[in-house]
Amino acid sequence: TTYFVGEDNVYPSITLNAPIDTYNTTNTYINFNWTATDNYDTNLTCNLTIGGIVNVSNIPSLNGTATNQTVSGFNDGNYQWNVSCWDDANNLNTSETRSYTVDTTNPSLTVDSPVEGQNYSSTNISLNYSTSDSGIGIDTCWYTNVTGQNVTLTNCLNATFIAQEGSNTITVYANDTLNNLNSSSITFYVDTTETAITLNYPDNGFNTTLTSINFNWTATD
Repeated sequence: TTYFVGEDNVYPSITLNAPIDTYNTTNTYINFNWTATDNYDTNLTCNLTIGGIVNVSNIPSLNGTATNQTVSGFNDGNYQWNVSCWDDANNLNTSETRSYTVDTTNPSLTVDSPVEGQNYSSTNISLNYSTSDSGIGIDTCWYTNVTGQNVTLTNCLNATFIAQEGSNTITVYANDTLNNLNSSSITFYVDTTETAITLNYPDNGFNTTLTSINFNWTATD
């Protein structure tokens, strides 16, 4: 009988399949997927490392076959991950490192003008607001005007708009690229009609010897 003894000093190759690099998600779980390939061994063993720490160890990975590992419980933030695999000869290799971001938080949004419940004497109203996002950043801003139409706020800048006489309601929106959305509705009032004032007493040119006078008028709006 003839036996052949070979030396295996070739480490496995590792291809990361998912998630893609710089992946963004609102999910608090991630499905990690990779393929480890070796020149000899059928069964390989892998570790999944997240943030520089082995998260799941000794994961069986068939040679040349995609392996999936789901990890849950992520908080908002940016993470780095890679996979290390070795064969029966302890040839070890580590994949490239990729990153992903978990963002479940709505943007912050504050409307400074118009002011809730405020009365204005002009239909020309300033829309002043501020918005920010602690995650991947603001994507789009818009508002629903007093006639119910959506109006895009280019580059999320302040704007002016025309209101109607009487009661007005607008809603301002801001979202990020993952469609985490925040909104704020403001109701305000416009009255452009001047108040009419009628002087009732005393009459124009009134003369008196009294040292006190009762003034009387009627204001109509």
